[in-house]
Amino acid sequence: MCGEVICDYAETSTSVFANARNQTDMRIGMAPAQPSVANIRSNGNHGFSITYGWQVYQNLSSGYEVFVHFVNDSQINIDAGIVFQEDHMPAKPTSQWVPGTAVEDGAWTVQIPSTVRDGTYSIHMGLYAYEQEHRCGYCTLQSCR
Repeated sequence: MCGEVICDYAETSTSVFANARNQTDMRIGMAPAQPSVANIRSNGNHGFSITYGWQVYQNLSSGYEVFVHFVNDSQINIDAGIVFQEDHMPAKPTSQWVPGTAVEDGAWTVQIPSTVRDGTYSIHMGLYAYEQEHRCGYCTLQSCR
């Protein structure tokens, strides 16, 4: 614990990872909401449609945005492995999310940049309050193709 914030700290020869939310926190409901991929469908044009699901554990203030990073795990030391991203305001504002419920967010159309090669990418996602510079939930989902 860092005050009232759940945090981790790790240091390697090339990086320092501090105040990062642990996936275990998501599973036990200590984060305000846990993300998942509810549906994903190729659109055939080097892109896809994706719908996210959120299991809500706590009340959230307004203003949280969703960050979704598509990550190449073999390049995790370069820009955290982020190859492309799909950030957005959730369809239903987080201030209207009710603890104990599931919220569906999407479908969102994601266009894969033409510079991105075919491969397997992990999805890292969570909520972020840009005006407060506060990340309030982070989860790594299973690899998606």
